[in-house]
Amino acid sequence: MSLDHGLTGIALCISPVGTAALTNSAGITSAAVDVTLIRLSDGAELPMPTPYDDFTERAHRNYMELPPEVIQNRELLERVLTKHGFVGLPTEWWHFDDCDWRNYPLLDIPVPASL
Repeated sequence: MSLDHGLTGIALCISPVGTAALTNSAGITSAAVDVTLIRLSDGAELPMPTPYDDFTERAHRNYMELPPEVIQNRELLERVLTKHGFVGLPTEWWHFDDCDWRNYPLLDIPVPASL
């Protein structure tokens, strides 16, 4: 998914929520995403506070002992996702829930083995 907000050469890289979905209702309803920013010219990830799934304090949205470029990238990611109806998890800079995730029902639908 690419959302161009006048930011030439930058895109969002979105992946489905992993094992955290087992304990996070937003993840169970597929109403959560894990996201980072990439440079379109070569697909390289932009500098962010931590690697994905780093659960140290450094991954918290309010952690400020980071280079200015990293803080700007984290804030840009949050601004874009917030503008589109997502809410960031305070302890994971990469994780966003749809603001209406509680409105999505939990479904137990069998998936055929052939898929």
